[in-house]
Amino acid sequence: MSNSVESSTPKKSLLRLWPIAAMFLVFAVPLSASYYAYVTGDISWLGASKGNKGKLVAPNTSVADLMTGESSVDTKWHVVNIEGASCDAACEDRIWAVRQARIALGDEANQLTRWLVLDQSSEMNQAFEKVVGEVQHTTNAADWLARLAVHDIENGSLVLVDSHKNAVLVYPANTSAQLILKDMNRLIKGKRS
Repeated sequence: MSNSVESSTPKKSLLRLWPIAAMFLVFAVPLSASYYAYVTGDISWLGASKGNKGKLVAPNTSVADLMTGESSVDTKWHVVNIEGASCDAACEDRIWAVRQARIALGDEANQLTRWLVLDQSSEMNQAFEKVVGEVQHTTNAADWLARLAVHDIENGSLVLVDSHKNAVLVYPANTSAQLILKDMNRLIKGKRS
């Protein structure tokens, strides 16, 4: 009988260690994951939906002098559509998509203005002028492209500008309005979406 008692004792002691091992895993896994993210800077394993949809403009880049006609005490955010030479069908689609995203903001829609930036040599056709009528526009696309050149900006890009006239996010020309709307919700409304 003494042999059976001695052989079952190690099994009982291992069973008593399970809670300790489980607690170790519960605390060690998140700690090691956070250390990995801190050291490598790689957070892609968290999922693409956790961050901004546009490319963050860093360091802070002021565009106040490029936004002609705006008061310095303006408290609105701005979506700037940089088109350059002409506004073709794709440009019209981007303006329409940003308009729809602005409307989707609901009560906060008045906190966002839309801008169209063209070259000085650009001409708009008559049919398009009524769509642009509600969009503020300026003719200094070359200046915008030069100011934000380090951020891979090109004609057709969208730039989200905060109320202090600092460029915050840059979106490539093919970005959908739904992705831009998610960033607008997060930044303007303060919502998580």
